[in-house]
Amino acid sequence: MMLVKVDNPTIEHITKAMLFHSGEPFASSIQISKYFEINHKDLLRKIRDFHSFEAMIGGGKLRNQTRVVKGREYPYFELDADAFTFICMSITGKQAEEFKWGFIQAYKVAATEAISARVASQTNRLNQEWLEARDQGKDTRKLLQDKIKEFCQYAELQRGRPYKVCPYYKLVTDAIYSYIGVVAPKCGKTLRDIYSGDIVEAIESSELEVIELLDEVMATNGSRKGIKPLILERLANE
Repeated sequence: MMLVKVDNPTIEHITKAMLFHSGEPFASSIQISKYFEINHKDLLRKIRDFHSFEAMIGGGKLRNQTRVVKGREYPYFELDADAFTFICMSITGKQAEEFKWGFIQAYKVAATEAISARVASQTNRLNQEWLEARDQGKDTRKLLQDKIKEFCQYAELQRGRPYKVCPYYKLVTDAIYSYIGVVAPKCGKTLRDIYSGDIVEAIESSELEVIELLDEVMATNGSRKGIKPLILERLANE
């Protein structure tokens, strides 16, 4: 996930790094650790030690998530605006104190303006940069689907028999989503419809890397097996 590190946070910077689920804004513990320059493991421990931790989980203010890097799963949290503010307020230190006021204010305004899926969608569609990235991303996705189809035919030759259903469409998509740290939508929309900013850019960048990787595997007569960890390793090192 690409993050923007700034000294004076603005609404534009915050919204570029936000996640959207059904139009509601979320931040991640990874983002907080990056912005406040604290160890992510220490931050996770701090969050779990809060007396209100279970209440935040039960109320949907915190969501347990995992991301896969080089074949290993690492936990992180997604936080709604309330949990984000509460946890940021608990971070101490001169740098954090100077930084958090602008960050929290920018997030608060952004959260208010993106209170529903319709608002998030309208905001995205009015953003010419987002529109261009989305359109370009559609072309990249088509290229990836064609490359996966080609790889399926390559894999069938290796295994000596055809697939009933090619497994690589789901495998490749799952690998990309795992690396970026997002969950596939279940509402008939694509990630490019519900996420904005750097997430859209990260999706396209990852898909282009996978296209190149599949080409390399086929060109060197590589094995069809172990593609998912190979993709995750490639993306982690890009």
